[in-house]
Amino acid sequence: MATPGDCEIRSCLQSDLSLRPSLSANAALCGLFSTLVVLALVRGLRSSSAIFTSLLLVGLSLEVLGYVGRILLSVNTYDHNNFALFFVGTIIGPNFICGALFLCLPNIIHVYGPNFRTWIPPWYHAIVLGLATISLVLELAGGVLATAVVDNSKVALGVQLVAVGLAVLIVSLAIFVAHATLLALALRTRRHGLGFEHAQLYNSKKFKTFLFGFSSATLLILLRSTFRLITVVMGFTSQDPQNEILLLVLDGLMVLVASLLLLLPFPPRILQKTWFAFRAPEPAATMSGGQDVHFQSHSYASQHTYSPYYGRLPGPPPRPPPPRPQPPPSLNVHPSPVYDHHKTQTPSPGVGINYSRGTSVVSGEPSPTPPTAYAFREEPRKNMVTSESLW
Repeated sequence: MATPGDCEIRSCLQSDLSLRPSLSANAALCGLFSTLVVLALVRGLRSSSAIFTSLLLVGLSLEVLGYVGRILLSVNTYDHNNFALFFVGTIIGPNFICGALFLCLPNIIHVYGPNFRTWIPPWYHAIVLGLATISLVLELAGGVLATAVVDNSKVALGVQLVAVGLAVLIVSLAIFVAHATLLALALRTRRHGLGFEHAQLYNSKKFKTFLFGFSSATLLILLRSTFRLITVVMGFTSQDPQNEILLLVLDGLMVLVASLLLLLPFPPRILQKTWFAFRAPEPAATMSGGQDVHFQSHSYASQHTYSPYYGRLPGPPPRPPPPRPQPPPSLNVHPSPVYDHHKTQTPSPGVGINYSRGTSVVSGEPSPTPPTAYAFREEPRKNMVTSESLW
């Protein structure tokens, strides 16, 4: 155990450790995090996922620096520079891993279909990623004040900023977990709305394994952030923050396992062409009138679903109604035209036809063609004797 007499150059600050860290345990964690850095670099070079890989690399590298600082603290416990390296590295490193987690959820929703969105995409980037950025800035500023200034009053202000930053990170993680829970409930209750384009992907075993690792990593990071917030609020000189076993298990081991659960399946490799495909414009098809219509591949049941965020969801045009059956043919569809018997008709030679009787005018034989449906009115008979002339 180190004693206050080990402070050689300047007086000990409130942020300094009073117990000597374990060299073997911290060296083991440092070596494991270094292995994950190499693994993330190899996985990133084999896939087109620069943002995701960069976030993981930065977060894991900061964890390596943090545990290098703890290894140095095991040699000289009251070296303030070593403590600054440990504190800043292990505080802000998991923020970048959280950023990598936040990038996965929109891609997962894109696989299932847009009906399962629980927010408007700009809100997601503004709220979740915005809160994570604010948390990073507060933790970095607080870490610098708590470790780089030789003034206990400035150290107290820095500790407060770190505590606020960790609280903001926990809020963003809670919002993230709430939306992920809503997605899981929607998948259980509205499976009829699943799209068919990526059905082979989301029904595969490797995708389900990735979802399990993704959910577990999120909960582990949330648990770690809660533990670090408690230790920062209690102060560096209290008993629990000085407990190395709790620190190594609830901080270092939690972040290590969460990073491993992300790196083994590696989301860009599992999702392949669907990774960040939610940002790509939908293919346009031209209808007969020259109008461009954007089609989106999801189930027919979801094409007619109303979303409170997007209104009527885009999709193929509705199916046309079946054709109406034609009425049965009839002979008297239209009224017959009135025949004018005073008008003299000049039949063509050899083809004159009396339409009322269906016989030839010239030959008197039956006409070869039957009378049409539009029959003319029969002529009144002539040279008939009336009843008045008889009496």
